Amino acid sequence: MLKKRYDIITCHPSKHHFYEQAHALSQKFNIRFLTSVYVPRLLLNVIKPFSKKLYQFLSKKSHPRLDTKYVVTHPATEIDIFWKKLRGKNYNYYDGNKKFQHWVTKNFYPPKIFIGVDTASGHIFNQWKGKSFLILDLVIALPQYRNKVYQQALQDNTALKPEDFHFSTEPELSIYKQEIELADLILCGSEFVKSSCLDYGIPEERLKVIEYGVDLDIFKPSFFLQKDINKFKMAFVGNFSIRKGSLLMEELMKRLVTYPNIELHVFGKADQEQQKRFASNTIFHGFIPQQILKERLELCNIMVFPTYFEGSAYAVYQSMSLGLPVITTPNCGSIIDEHSGIIIPVNDADALENAVIKLYNEPFTVKTMGQAAHEKAQHYSWDAYGEKIRSLVSGILEKQN
Repeated sequence: MLKKRYDIITCHPSKHHFYEQAHALSQKFNIRFLTSVYVPRLLLNVIKPFSKKLYQFLSKKSHPRLDTKYVVTHPATEIDIFWKKLRGKNYNYYDGNKKFQHWVTKNFYPPKIFIGVDTASGHIFNQWKGKSFLILDLVIALPQYRNKVYQQALQDNTALKPEDFHFSTEPELSIYKQEIELADLILCGSEFVKSSCLDYGIPEERLKVIEYGVDLDIFKPSFFLQKDINKFKMAFVGNFSIRKGSLLMEELMKRLVTYPNIELHVFGKADQEQQKRFASNTIFHGFIPQQILKERLELCNIMVFPTYFEGSAYAVYQSMSLGLPVITTPNCGSIIDEHSGIIIPVNDADALENAVIKLYNEPFTVKTMGQAAHEKAQHYSWDAYGEKIRSLVSGILEKQN
């Protein structure tokens, strides 16, 4: 394969918000989005009548409006993961990212602008420094700051143990350090991500906040929805992990045992041991397609998300768009304010319980907060995100010319 040259290259070995980013940039620029696997919509439409399950699985590797002419794939990384799992071997995430980066620099000339994701950009940055304008897109706050958050949690709650948390160690910390030092600009998905960078000592002029979005075509309220008036349903959306507050949710449900009509609905991965620790008033739905998530999420009254550490959680935007007040922490990286939800301190089971009971006892507050949440979410569509990222890139290109 001969090396190719493009003005803009955006790159992610997997997905995250880079599909939306690539689509947004393709509306104005001749870009190339480099990823592992990308499935054309035409192929998905052929598969859908024959296998709904396969269609749903492959849909995660597609985008309804991103033309395949802007996408270049390198599936070797995911094939390697699949093959090693098949043989029962461990797969090193960082090694996979490094291999992907070597493929990028081997097959493409340095573009005018390169946008790369954290933990998968260091080698590219090193090779293209001074030749391209290098943008590091942080999908989560810095791990150096995460360690501080976890240490504080251990000090505040002696019932917690160090092994309860995944502390960042080498090589993760050194990878971030290299990427931060080489990047010309760091994109932050939230003010919380920006705060973690400022805490690390990064000058503010090297930071740019562009919040993520929500698919307003999917996550829009139904006009004639009837919720169960005999149940008060709380939703938790995302990987049901300690980082996102699973231990706090476990404590919460123990405390709410005297409220038999309060239910917790978990939409996301939760292992069997976790599920055994919850009573029948907690329903685990697992990962489900976006349209089904929307339908079930809309039947809930509030969204509860007591996370320790995030980037900018999609689930919060989605819940807000459906008119659900959100109880979360300052570290959620969300757009929640006092009008659209309740912000509680990190690692505070008492504050979490009090917030839930307050909304349980105040249906009018739930309604007004939900309306405010919905209205605010309308300003954070993926189209709005696209306008901001195109404006940023246009400004950089103008300075280069």
